[in-house]
Amino acid sequence: MTRSGPQRGPRRRSKPARRPKRSQNSRSSRTHRRLGKALKFDGKTHIDLGPLVAFERTNAFSYGAWVKVQSDGAILSKIEKKPGRRGFDLFVRDGHFEVHLVHEFPDDAIRIKTKDKFAANQWLHVLVTYDGSGKGAGMKLFIDGRARDVEIEKDKLSGPITNNEPLRIGSRNEEGNFTGLIDDARFYDRTLGAEDARLLVFEGMMPIVAKSGGKRTQEEHDDLRRFYKDNYAVDYIRSEAALAKARQAKDDLIKAIPTSMIMEEMDPPRETFQLIRGDFRNKGEKVVANTPAFLPAIRKAIVENKGGRLQLTTRELDPADGAVTDRSSERAADVTAAAGASAESTSENTKGADALPTSSAKAPAKQAPATSAPLNRLDLAVWLVSPEHPLTARVTVNRYWAMFFGAGLVKTIND
Repeated sequence: MTRSGPQRGPRRRSKPARRPKRSQNSRSSRTHRRLGKALKFDGKTHIDLGPLVAFERTNAFSYGAWVKVQSDGAILSKIEKKPGRRGFDLFVRDGHFEVHLVHEFPDDAIRIKTKDKFAANQWLHVLVTYDGSGKGAGMKLFIDGRARDVEIEKDKLSGPITNNEPLRIGSRNEEGNFTGLIDDARFYDRTLGAEDARLLVFEGMMPIVAKSGGKRTQEEHDDLRRFYKDNYAVDYIRSEAALAKARQAKDDLIKAIPTSMIMEEMDPPRETFQLIRGDFRNKGEKVVANTPAFLPAIRKAIVENKGGRLQLTTRELDPADGAVTDRSSERAADVTAAAGASAESTSENTKGADALPTSSAKAPAKQAPATSAPLNRLDLAVWLVSPEHPLTARVTVNRYWAMFFGAGLVKTIND
């Protein structure tokens, strides 16, 4: 079950320093699996191996095991109780494998976690390697013989990690009890390399390889297929690496694009009513999105792609025959269309919105032109900055005048 010692290769073995001791309420049992018999843990027990190993922050070391995870918990640990938690461990939480090297948690510690999430109820070989640097970059996590991307969540270790706690399999110190199977736990006084990690997994696969195809279980077939795909399917590995690189490039590009909060149109638009004497409970006449009658009529804004440039055009119905006609208020936006966009494509802003609701009691409004889609915020924005609008420029000039001279041409700059 457990192997340790100053091996110079991953396949040399030595016996444990003393006889393993189960906890008092132990219900662990042995079952056939990877190399010999695996231990089955029920979430209420652990194995106490005494002072089998003694790793220090400045030492290079490695440790790992075959595991079949059924719930969160500590796979291997030699760690003190809270709050200090001095020591080291290998933990699984929500499908992610975590490693802690701790002098005093959380301020003086290293904590790394796999970015990938791994499925439960399948055999995985998990190996931790550390180079004695005291840095998170000096730790690696190998899953099934492959180094996995990790998140370094804590990276400040300066004190020792040695303690007088026993080495435990299946729990931390009175917490983090593990449920599942653990087999072939190993500890090394050096940093294992990628080839060592692969050979350890290969050794665990040999009992399956030795069986004839007809005698393998479906689980063994799946394990063998996954091992071959991850370690020997060259085209697959190359394609997977290229895919990961492309996805990273995509993520970097998306992160470089500035983001801005926007308003989303309601579909369908919310109904708006006059409120009698301002009381929201006393609704009067229903009102629609429109503009005051003494201002130019609002028109539908159309976004068009012409020659690779986006242009805004406003359109309204011809009073004579109802045909749609272009107005002479077309303005080009300083926006370049996306690469490959067709110069002939046209997209009309069609979503409904809550534009400025006005009551006919204050100013009779001109009827908005009948269009195929209701007016929305884009239509309102185009109307506000249109050359025909008499107020926007006047209000803007008045505000600048107040900024430079202390008072506006019209003193009430907010009205």
